[in-house]
Amino acid sequence: MARRGILALSLAAALACASCAVSEDVTTPGYSNGSGGGGGMGGAAGSAGSPGSGGGSGTGGSGTGGSGTGGSGTGGSGTGGSGTGGSGTGGSGTGGSGTGGSGTGGSGTGGSGTGGSSGGGTCQSAQCQQATDYGAVSGDTGSQSVTVSGSQPQWVKVRVTEDESGIVGHKLKVTATLDSPPGENFDVYVYVNTSSDVSLECNALAGSSTNAAGAADTVSKSWGEGTIPNGSDDSRNVSIEVRAAAGTTCNPSSTWSLTIQGN
Repeated sequence: MARRGILALSLAAALACASCAVSEDVTTPGYSNGSGGGGGMGGAAGSAGSPGSGGGSGTGGSGTGGSGTGGSGTGGSGTGGSGTGGSGTGGSGTGGSGTGGSGTGGSGTGGSGTGGSSGGGTCQSAQCQQATDYGAVSGDTGSQSVTVSGSQPQWVKVRVTEDESGIVGHKLKVTATLDSPPGENFDVYVYVNTSSDVSLECNALAGSSTNAAGAADTVSKSWGEGTIPNGSDDSRNVSIEVRAAAGTTCNPSSTWSLTIQGN
């Protein structure tokens, strides 16, 4: 029994050595080159007692890395809006190649103004009580006159005297003539109290003239004795008002002229 066990062991060892030799010869070509992949693994060793089969040949999978091209982009161009003091900034492109748009700030100029020329004036009010005394003219002899000028409404006073003392009587007479300047219109009003000799008459209107611009205004007034003398002094104080008509500006550079003539 002991000898049979030893022989069995020896035979098993010999078979094992032969299997090792065969396995070494077969497994040497067990790997093949793979393109891009790992080589295939050799097959498992053959069963004891039978020659081993060569390992299966494998081919490594080949792979190609995906190629990519970065997308190209152009930055948007922007133009600054034109305006007063406004500035513009061009847009820039990110990732792509681009050129930022250029912007130019708009220029603005403030409006200029020119002061108006001093054309018209302001008409002031005039009061009878502030009438200016311009002396006297004879109402029944000669042709004396007084001339007054101005650009504002005004009251004036003139003494119209009785100077004729002959057998034949004469009425007293006064004539006021007003010439308005171009573009302006003034009217004339004459006041005289024929019944009583007062120092200043502001209410007894003897006559008026309100012609349109461009035409002279004239008022004449007579009073006193006729051809038969009345034996009384008919001298009177006559008040004359120069009044601005509607639309008159009383421009200081435009003056009216008033002529007061006796007889």
